[in-house]
Amino acid sequence: MGDKTGREDFFERWERVTDILAAAENVCVFTHTSPDGDAIGSATALAIALRRTGTDARVFLNGQPSYEIRYLLGDEAAGLVSTDGVNNLKIGKNTVCVTVDTANRSRLDRCFAETLGDFRTVVKIDHHLPTEGGDYADFEFTDPAWAATCEGLFPLIGNLLARKNLTVDYAIAIRLYSGILTDTGRFTYTNTTGNTLRTVASLVDITGSEIDWVAKVNYEYKAESTFRLIGISFEKMKMHLGGRLVSLALRDKYFAQADATLDDAGFIVSELMKVIGAEMALLVKPAEIVPGFEPAEGVKRDFKISLRCKPGYDVAAVGAKFGGGGHTCSAGATISAESIGEAENAALAECVKALE
Repeated sequence: MGDKTGREDFFERWERVTDILAAAENVCVFTHTSPDGDAIGSATALAIALRRTGTDARVFLNGQPSYEIRYLLGDEAAGLVSTDGVNNLKIGKNTVCVTVDTANRSRLDRCFAETLGDFRTVVKIDHHLPTEGGDYADFEFTDPAWAATCEGLFPLIGNLLARKNLTVDYAIAIRLYSGILTDTGRFTYTNTTGNTLRTVASLVDITGSEIDWVAKVNYEYKAESTFRLIGISFEKMKMHLGGRLVSLALRDKYFAQADATLDDAGFIVSELMKVIGAEMALLVKPAEIVPGFEPAEGVKRDFKISLRCKPGYDVAAVGAKFGGGGHTCSAGATISAESIGEAENAALAECVKALE
C-alpha cells in the first residue's frame, strides 16, 4: 500500500493517525479472529470515541465473541457493533478502515481481509511484534512495549477527543481497562510494565474503584457446562518431555457429553499451565463443534490451538508456524487437518522444538 510510517518518529505517527481519524467521515473497525478482551475492548472504545467526535464509526465482527467479554458490546456500543461479517458493511469513498490488535493479514477474518483494498485508508493499531504478512496498512501506530493495544490506544483516544474539547469517560475507560486486564492476565504476565500500571491508574481514576466485577466476569464466573467439560476432558490431559509440556485435545464428543459450547473451553489452556513443572501448554479444539463428525478420507476441517508458556520461551513463534500469532507467552492459530489428533501432533512437534 502507500507510504509507510514506520520511519517516522513515534509522536509524528501518533499525530498522523489522529489527523486521519479526525478527518474521516466513516470508520470501520476490524479485529482478529476469535477476538479477546483486548481486541473487543480496543475496537469498541475507539468506535465510541469516534462517535463522540461526530464520526460515523462501526465495529465489524464475524460472530459473537466469547460470553465472558460480551459485556463490552453493551450500553453505548450496542448500536455500533455488527456481528454478521460483511453483510452490513458499506464502504464509501471517504471510509477509513482501522484494524486493532491484529499483527498480520492472516489474523483477520478472511471476509474482512478481502475488503482492505476497497478502503481509502487502512490504519493498523497494535502492540504485537511484526510478523510475515504484517505490512498490510497504509499507516501504523504500533509499539510492542505496550502490554495491550488498549494501553497505546488510551493516549491516542485522549488526543482525538481533546481536539473536540472532550475527555475519556467511563464507557471508554472501562473497555480500555478490560483489554489491559485480560492481556496481562490480571497484571501477572511479564508484559506488565510501569507504564501499563500508570495507564491503569489513570483509567481507574475515570471509572472509579468499584471495578472488581470485571476480573470476576473474566476469570471467576463459569457456567455449569464449563465444569462438566472440565470433568470429562481433563483426564485426557497428556504430559510430554517429562512434564514440561502439557497438552489436551477437546474432541467434539466431549462438548456433546457436557452440553457445552466452545465458549466453555476459553480458559482451559491457562489451567493447564498450573500443572507443577509445566513450561508450555497446548489446547486443541474444533473451530466448529460437529457432534459425531466422521470425515471422509482426505477431508480436512479447522482446529483452533491455544498456547501458553513461561517466560524464556516463545509460543507466538509456534503460532506463526501455522499462520497465527499473539504474545510471547500467549498465542493461538488455526490448523487444517483430517482429525484433531493430526492437528495436535503438528502443534506438539513445534512446541517440542520451541522447548528444546
